[in-house]
Amino acid sequence: MIDNISLTIDQGAPSFNFLPLPPSTVMRITSIPANASDNIEFHFIPKYNASRYYVYLYFAEIQKLEANQIREFNIFVNGKLLNNEPLILVYLQSLYHISVIDENKLELWFNKTSRSTLPPLFNVIEIYMANDFLQSETYQTDIDAILNVKSIYEIKRNWQGDPCTPVSYLWKGLNCSYAGSSSPRIIYLNLTSSGLIGNIAPAISNLRSIEYLDLSNNSLTGAVPDFLSQLRFLRVLNLEGNQLSGAIPIQLLVRSENGALKFNFGGNPNLCSSGSCNKMNKVVVSLVASLGGAFMILAVATISLRIHYKRHQVSHNVSKLGAYSRIKQELE
Repeated sequence: MIDNISLTIDQGAPSFNFLPLPPSTVMRITSIPANASDNIEFHFIPKYNASRYYVYLYFAEIQKLEANQIREFNIFVNGKLLNNEPLILVYLQSLYHISVIDENKLELWFNKTSRSTLPPLFNVIEIYMANDFLQSETYQTDIDAILNVKSIYEIKRNWQGDPCTPVSYLWKGLNCSYAGSSSPRIIYLNLTSSGLIGNIAPAISNLRSIEYLDLSNNSLTGAVPDFLSQLRFLRVLNLEGNQLSGAIPIQLLVRSENGALKFNFGGNPNLCSSGSCNKMNKVVVSLVASLGGAFMILAVATISLRIHYKRHQVSHNVSKLGAYSRIKQELE
């Protein structure tokens, strides 16, 4: 093994199509047989079974060859030739090959050609194991809906990949139904105390199989949307501890009263059922009427006082004028 720490591989070079360039610090470490006549063998027996293996092989020449030196070799994967033509490497430039293997073993040979004066080399081997999942992907409408919810509320949970499959990587706060070969459906969504802000997301209406929905203890505002009453499988709805306002859809109240829905909505001071909303409206109307009546009484009293004051002033002036006239007549 040779480590040329002073070399920089692929300086200024573009990436390999969709592959990023391997780190230069990795590429400058090269495995080369000590004996020029030897080849390189690599055997890999996986600990876990996989349905497929993806093998990425990276090569870079890190030695300046003399005019009479040749490094040329072939790659064999599980006994089969991988490259169409022998590999001839360019100094400090990477070359890569990809192999897809369906066998549960990996055996690599890097064999020098008959005209090669130098042994083969390799820099990096990456092996990825892939498994085929027996379960179908989550129903697409559910995927779109939950991704929309994630985006609207900027949920910070590690929601990556498929929401429901595989089961061991089920998204936190979700549960799904698995019926035979059918696509899984989201039936449970718990976002309590998740820092949600804004209105209840319309995308939730597309979770048609949802049975349990908990949005409690957040900062949700606005009205309780009608679409919640149209989720026919919904059995539990918790909206407690938010800042929702307005009237609750009558269908939700009816389902709650007949036992079809467990509905919690306390802790929303401005939220009311239809009956309590009427009482609140009556109180507001009565208060407005009382204030209006008081204002009218105050206005009438003010006008009466002004009229009385003006009459008093006129009478006083008339009296003064009469007295003045009598005094004038006596002096004459």
